[in-house]
Amino acid sequence: MTNLSMLVYICESMKLHAVAEYWQQVMTLNDYQQQRFCTNIVDTMVNVKGKKIAMLGFAYKPDTSDCRQSPAIAIAKAMREEGARLAIYDPQVTPEVISGAIGADISSLQVTMCKSAMEAVEGAHALVLVTDWECFRSLDMPQVYAAMEKPAYIFDSRGAFDNRELNDLGFVVYRIGKPNLR
Repeated sequence: MTNLSMLVYICESMKLHAVAEYWQQVMTLNDYQQQRFCTNIVDTMVNVKGKKIAMLGFAYKPDTSDCRQSPAIAIAKAMREEGARLAIYDPQVTPEVISGAIGADISSLQVTMCKSAMEAVEGAHALVLVTDWECFRSLDMPQVYAAMEKPAYIFDSRGAFDNRELNDLGFVVYRIGKPNLR
């Protein structure tokens, strides 16, 4: 149970129905934003079937291995349903936890656990930043661009990267909360 669902429960039990409904709508909006982010990936790339998507980060926040309620779960499941091949790297979340969270055999051809961010992006059509780990902010982006298929897409769910700098390198960048430059 998430913190917000617990808050909804407490409000309902205290007969604060309008407040409970407010927090329920916040949860609904959060779910919608995750779905919208996934739809944007598929729509932007036209089709992700068979394409390699590098997911950087799986934990719900940096500096933890906890992935309960992480948006990465919904993103990974949605991309698998669309037929994408996932290359997932997180500095702390184990392959077993990720496999359990998304219900996938990580030895399958559709999901690969990587030992580094660079391994994940090698040959990828898109990079999806899910968790704002500091190590991702310091990636050598010209090297990342050179390693990826072209056009190279970045979907930044955390606002960690500089859109203009990435655009100048040749990336097609989509960032939550900022207008797209292309």
